[in-house]
Amino acid sequence: MSAETETISAATSKQDDNFSRIYRLYDDFDRTLKTKTDQKRLSRAYHPVLERARILKEWQERGQNSPLLPGLAQELRANIETTLAEHFKVKGGTRYMNLDEDQLWSPFFPVEPFIEVVRRGAALRKALGSPDQDRETAEITGWKKITQKLLDGPIGTRVVSLSPPSQNGGPYTEQYVDEFISSGNGKETRVLTRRTAVNLTISDYEALALSVNPNYFDGYDPETPIDAWFLSHPFTSSVKIPVNRIIGYPPEKFEKILTAVDQLINRHQQSLLREVIDWNEVVSTLNTLFYFANKFRDQLETLEVIPIPQFDRLSLSTMTFIASQPIHLVTGGCGISGGFESARSLLLQNSVAQFGLGGRSSEYHHIGTCAKCHQGPKRVGDCSICEDCVITYFS
Repeated sequence: MSAETETISAATSKQDDNFSRIYRLYDDFDRTLKTKTDQKRLSRAYHPVLERARILKEWQERGQNSPLLPGLAQELRANIETTLAEHFKVKGGTRYMNLDEDQLWSPFFPVEPFIEVVRRGAALRKALGSPDQDRETAEITGWKKITQKLLDGPIGTRVVSLSPPSQNGGPYTEQYVDEFISSGNGKETRVLTRRTAVNLTISDYEALALSVNPNYFDGYDPETPIDAWFLSHPFTSSVKIPVNRIIGYPPEKFEKILTAVDQLINRHQQSLLREVIDWNEVVSTLNTLFYFANKFRDQLETLEVIPIPQFDRLSLSTMTFIASQPIHLVTGGCGISGGFESARSLLLQNSVAQFGLGGRSSEYHHIGTCAKCHQGPKRVGDCSICEDCVITYFS
């Protein structure tokens, strides 16, 4: 690894306590849901156990009325929205961060500078035996360099970070180009962040970097995974990505889906903030969220306005039924996104199908007569109930 790339420090006693809390929660999660240990812990972009661990840590340190809890709730929502965006492979989106106290701060993670979120994630992955530790330490280095370049440059500075797939068989399977552009009014500096999903090979990434800086690979050690090199070497420039290499789901449609599932995000948040956790409720609310997000995606192929069911009337028993339906898992820049199976079976395996470009979902995979409306032949799921009956059950 390049000498300028930092290593992940050994866990402190405080981090060890937090890791122990996380392991206990994982065990409780698996035991409650009667699942085998989730071998995808390391590769999931979102896992409710990690969110619960942060809530318990905050309660332990500052009490259940901690002034930081609203910020943590905001971070939880941001994590879910980010996971949904990767689940749908959203084409590209823009967000703003603040550059303050020589650090980048996200409004969705207001409790600490964003690099601390990256460091904490890398430390956890190291503790779990990640195969991508070179890449994950490189990302820390990359964030430090992005921040410094924005601090050193004038307003309007543009920093580009190239994020290809893992070259070590890890969960990072997608291709992105990230841009950070500073703006300000003399009193505060804001940074527009733009992530673009692309269809680029490693050779394409190399050509893109060399077109900006012919010396980009000076000092490169062949023992370093190339994805780690890219992440640890952001550059100050602009890049032109061929339009036909930009891929993904339209952001304007994704915003409609987020609006439609807003109440379901709230239900999932509430399940994690209860004093006594019920993992069945947590998984049911999460799977129901993904189930309807997928359904709304399908509806937007033909409709401009989504008919939104009355989610406030949705009982936990109905969500448990919906949670038993297959939920697609997809891989994104931060790992696997998607739901979990209920206590009836093992956690779902990762789907290799490209997702988010339309087509009918596979949850209703065979032809038969619906056990509820008694109509057929029509597409029904494993419970022999059609999609229309699931939707109208509580509307």
